Amino acid sequence: MSRSPTILIIDTDDQRREALCAVFADDAVRLSCAADHAEGVDLARQHVPCFIALDTAGQSTPQIVADLKASGSPFLMALTDPQGVEAALALGFDDCLLPPYPPALLRHAALRQFEARLSRIADVDDVIEAAHCLLWQADVVQVERDGRLTSSWHDFRIVSEQAASRFMPLDTSDDISYTQAWREAMLDYDAVKRQSDAAIQSGAGQYTVEYRCKSAGGAVRWLREEVRVTPHASGHWHLVGVVTDITERKEAEFTLQRANELLEQRVQARTTELSRSNEIMRQQIADRHRAEQSELDQRKMAEALRDAALTLGETLKLHEVLDRLVASANRILPNYDSANMMLIENDLYVRTIRYYRRIDGEMRPQEKEERHLLEMFPIYVQARETREAIVLHDTRADPRWVFVDTSGWIRGYMCVPIFTEGRVIGFMNVNSVQPGLFSTDDALRLQAFSSQAGIAIQNALLFETVQKQALDLRQRVAERTRELESERAQLRAILDAMTEGVVYHSMDGRVLYVNSSLANMIGWSSTEYPERDLWSGMTTPDDEAIDFTNYIQRRLMRRGFWRGELKLQRPDSIAIDLSVSCTLVHSRGQTLPGVVAVVRDISAEKRLEAQKARFIATASHELRTPIANLKTRLYLLQKQPDSVERHMPVLVSVTERMKQLVEDLLDISRFENGVISLHRQPRAIDDVLQSVIDVQMQEADKRDLSLVWARSEPPSVIALDDQRMQQVITNLITNAINHTPEGGMVTVSVRRMYRDGVEHAVVDVSDTGVGIPPELLPHIFKPFFRVNDYDQGVGLGLSIAKEIVEMHGGTISVVSTEGEGTRFSVWLPLHAGEDS
Repeated sequence: MSRSPTILIIDTDDQRREALCAVFADDAVRLSCAADHAEGVDLARQHVPCFIALDTAGQSTPQIVADLKASGSPFLMALTDPQGVEAALALGFDDCLLPPYPPALLRHAALRQFEARLSRIADVDDVIEAAHCLLWQADVVQVERDGRLTSSWHDFRIVSEQAASRFMPLDTSDDISYTQAWREAMLDYDAVKRQSDAAIQSGAGQYTVEYRCKSAGGAVRWLREEVRVTPHASGHWHLVGVVTDITERKEAEFTLQRANELLEQRVQARTTELSRSNEIMRQQIADRHRAEQSELDQRKMAEALRDAALTLGETLKLHEVLDRLVASANRILPNYDSANMMLIENDLYVRTIRYYRRIDGEMRPQEKEERHLLEMFPIYVQARETREAIVLHDTRADPRWVFVDTSGWIRGYMCVPIFTEGRVIGFMNVNSVQPGLFSTDDALRLQAFSSQAGIAIQNALLFETVQKQALDLRQRVAERTRELESERAQLRAILDAMTEGVVYHSMDGRVLYVNSSLANMIGWSSTEYPERDLWSGMTTPDDEAIDFTNYIQRRLMRRGFWRGELKLQRPDSIAIDLSVSCTLVHSRGQTLPGVVAVVRDISAEKRLEAQKARFIATASHELRTPIANLKTRLYLLQKQPDSVERHMPVLVSVTERMKQLVEDLLDISRFENGVISLHRQPRAIDDVLQSVIDVQMQEADKRDLSLVWARSEPPSVIALDDQRMQQVITNLITNAINHTPEGGMVTVSVRRMYRDGVEHAVVDVSDTGVGIPPELLPHIFKPFFRVNDYDQGVGLGLSIAKEIVEMHGGTISVVSTEGEGTRFSVWLPLHAGEDS
C-alpha cells in the first residue's frame, strides 16, 4: 500500500471543488476529484483514499455514505449549514468542516486522517504476518451482460502486500503489482471466480474455496479462501477474504486418499480372493463329501470283495459257495426281495441252481428248480453276448422282459452275467417288488463279484466231478486190490520181514497170525496178542469200541475191505496212532473168509502232519491278511491316486510285517536244516541286556510298566553271537511287556549258577502278567504255538529263541503261575577265559 495520502474530493460545486483542490496542490498527495456521486464511488474503489472531502448538495446522503463506507475510507464532510453537523456525524462521517475552509485546517485534518489510516494499516500488517495468511477485499456489482445477470468485480485489493509477499512469494516486476501477480499465479482462477460468483448470487453470507497457486520458483501451493460477503445495496456486495496455506493438509489428504484407494483396492481384492476361496472351499467340501461317500462305498465294496474272496476259498461245495456269494453281495446292494443263480447247460438251457427269498430281513435259500430254453429270454441272450449287466427299472415298461408264472410280482430287475475262462456260464438275477430300485452303479458293483463267482462255481463243479471220479477210482482200486490180495493173501500175510504189523484172523475173531513188527509196535508179545486183540487196545470206551468193530465187520462183508485209523494205548501208557487196512481173504476149505490187517505206526506222521497243518494254517492266515490288505490298499490307490500319503504308511507296515514273517519262517527252516552259523565272540551279557533294555524302555513307559534291570557283579562274559542273542532277549522282554497289564513290572536280572559242574550265567526275565496255563507250558517253545488267539505274532519267536540258545550250548526254561506272572530263564555257559 502506498505511503502517500490519497485525497478524494466529491463536490457538485465546481468553484468549491477547485478551491479544495488548490488547498492540497502543493502537498505530496494523490488528488482525485469527482463532480457527482457515481464518479466518486468509482474513484474510491480504484484507489482507497485515506481522506474524502464531500459535499452532498443535491444527492441522497445516506446512499452516498453507504457506498463510500464500503471502501473503508475516513470521511470529512464540508457543510454549508452548521445545523447539519450532528446529522452528518450520525450518518457515519468522521469529521465535519464549516465554511470558510481554511487551508491549514484542511491540511491538518487530512494529515490526522492519514496518520490514523497508516496506524491502522500497520496494525493490520502485523496481525496478518503473525497469522501467516493473506487478506484481501473487493467490491462486486451485479450487471447485465448479453441479456443475463452476472457479477463484476471492482477494486480487488490485497491488504498488506508486504505481509502477503512473505506469506506467498510471487514472481513480480516493477511494472506488475503483487495483486496482479497474485491473479496470474492462480492456476484455477476461472473456476474459483465461478464458484465465488455462484456463492454471491445465492445470497450466501460467507463461502470457502480451495485452489492452487504457483509461488516464486514454480512451486505449486494449495490455498484456502474463507470469504465473508456483506451486501450494501441491491446488486452490490463487499467481500473480505482470508487466504491460508493448506498445502501440507492437501498433501496429507491426497496421501490419505491414495492410501484409502489402495486400501479399498486391497480390501476389494482380498474380498474377491476370500469369495473365491470360500467358493473353492465350498466346492472342496462338496467334493470331499462326495469323495468320502465314494470312499465309504468303495470300502464297503472292497471289504465285501475281500470277504467274498476269503470265504469262497474255504469251501468247494457248490451250494455253500453260492450262499456265501449272495451274503457278500447283499452288503453292497439295496434291500431287494429275491435272487437266484442260473447256469447255462449245453448252450441251450438255463437252469436255476439256487434261489433266495428275503424272509424277516434275511436272504434265505428256497427250493426252486426251473429250466428254460435260453433263447426264450432276450435279456439272457443280450447279457451273454455283451457280457454286461442289464438293469430294468420297470419290467412292465420294458419289452425285453418275459413274464413267467412266478415272476408277475417283479418290477425292479437286474441281471449280471457270470463268466469264467472267457465265456459266460450263467447269470445272477436280483429282483425287487419296487420299480426303479436298482441303478447302473449297483450293476457295476455286482459285476465285480461275477469273476469271483465264476471261478468259485467252476471250481465247485470241477470239485464235484473230481470227487465223483475219485470215488469211482477208489472203488476200482479197491476191487483190484481185493483180487490181488485174494490171490496172494497167505503169502503176503506171513511175511515177517514186513516193517508194518500184520495180523490174520478169522471172522469169528480167532487170531491166526501176528508178525513181530506188530507185537513190537503195540508193545505186546506174540503170546499176549491172542488174548488182547487189536481192537481191545483202543482208547475209546468199550461200548464205542464194540460198535466200531461191528461197523468194520459190516463194511468188510459188504465191500470186502476197510481202511481207517486207530488210536491205541500201549502197556507203557503211550498212545500211538495206527493206520489199519483190513481185507477179506477167501481160503479154500473155509466157509467164512479170513481177515488180513496191515498195521502201520503213523504217530510221527500225525505229529508232523499236525505241525505241518498248523504251519500251513498259521502261515497262510498270517500271509493272507497282509496280502488282502495290500490288495485292498492297491485297489483304493487305483481308485484314488491322490490318497497315496494316507495309504503308504499302511502298505509299508504290512510289507514290514510280511518281511518279518518271512524272515522268521526262513530262520525256522535254516535252524532245522542247520545252515545258520553263529559268529561268537567273548562279550559281557550285561552289555547285550543293556542295549536291548534301552530300546524297550520306551515301549514299557508307553504301557505304564516298570522295567527293572539289575546288572551283575562281576559282569558275566559269554562267547556269543551279539545279534542273535539280542534277538533272544528282545523276544523275551517284548513278550513280558505284551502280557503284563498296566501298572505291572518286568524284571531283568543275571545270576551265576552251576550245572553239571559248569558255571552258567542265568538271565531271568520275569513279569507280573497273566501267566500261562499249566497244560500249555510243554508246548510253549513249539513253532506257531500261541497261548491264545489274541496274541500278536505267529508263534515263532520262542521257537527261534530256543534254537539260538541251544546253538550257544545253553538251555531255556519257563515257570509260570496263572494270575501271578511268568519267568523265562536262559542258561548260558561262561566263557572259558573268564575268571570264575
